[in-house]
Amino acid sequence: MPTRIPAGITALEWAINRNASQSALFTSTEERMKRKLYRTQHPTIIVANKCMDGRLNMTTSTGIPLGIIVPMRTIGGKFDLGHPFYGEIIRDQVDYAVDNGRKIIYLHTYHFSASDSHYGCAGHEYSTENAIEGAYKLKRQFDDVFGASNTTVYSIVVGMETDQDGLIFHSGDQKIDLSNTLEKDHEEITVAFQEMYPHMSRNALDDLLQLVFGNRTRIREVLTQGREPIALNHAEQIIAVGRGFSWLHEPNRALIIGPYGNNWINQVAVQAKIIASNLEEKRINPAQRLLLLCTGQYRNTTGFERQLAAQKACYLFSQSYAEIERTHPELLPHLDTLVGVVNADTLLLEEVGTK
Repeated sequence: MPTRIPAGITALEWAINRNASQSALFTSTEERMKRKLYRTQHPTIIVANKCMDGRLNMTTSTGIPLGIIVPMRTIGGKFDLGHPFYGEIIRDQVDYAVDNGRKIIYLHTYHFSASDSHYGCAGHEYSTENAIEGAYKLKRQFDDVFGASNTTVYSIVVGMETDQDGLIFHSGDQKIDLSNTLEKDHEEITVAFQEMYPHMSRNALDDLLQLVFGNRTRIREVLTQGREPIALNHAEQIIAVGRGFSWLHEPNRALIIGPYGNNWINQVAVQAKIIASNLEEKRINPAQRLLLLCTGQYRNTTGFERQLAAQKACYLFSQSYAEIERTHPELLPHLDTLVGVVNADTLLLEEVGTK
């Protein structure tokens, strides 16, 4: 698995090429059929609330087809269900699930590194305890709204150990660290998860177990192949702000946030700080430049939805660029920019403006 942008191209060129290839793959007949078959067999909607960290790729870590897991990112995974925009998105997701006869599982995630605490979550000042508490705080908000024993909307805390991409599932004081289950068979794992989440329907549990079994395979791959140090530490050179970035999810490429809270602009400053550190520590090649990428997402191709997404992207860009200019002006000579909209049905990024 690559961990650096290939030599000879810039971050901007890589992003454009990556989007084109991922969109072509996503819309191919084979991938469409694969997703349709997967959703028929495993209809539960999976949403991952997670950190902006570019090493957190739930699709890669579980082997689930692209487009199945819905990613939502903010620094440290610090979401607040009371925030109007975030709450509206959650309401729409739950309404969509219910209207279509599907269940929905929210994964409230945290991450850490077993080898070095400073490979962990900068958003929680490298404190795994704080990161876990943050995930549980969000779970409590979901439980307050939907009920802790809701059999349609499930809310669980999940950790990721980024050295091995291993997942850790929590329920109260219980936890299952998948890196410690590699010798167990599928039946033992199934029974353990039934005991961990007794209120979860068997159908929803079976859909969750697809992530579990896929992650165990991923852990074995990492243990066999090993990880370069660059894959463990930050090496991102793209600041991504907005929605519609599932095509961009590749480890160590981008720090991604959505405008899900009132402090999102402060998170841009944190992104810039990490990128500046990557540049200073020579974890990225300055000749490949940096990228500020701001996007809006739309699905309905009629009416005004695309135009509104474009306005959102331009707004996010103007605010983000100004924040980088204010807090880390040394990045500007190295910074390319791209503003666009992403079609949720094709993942295709359409440019609407650059600076």
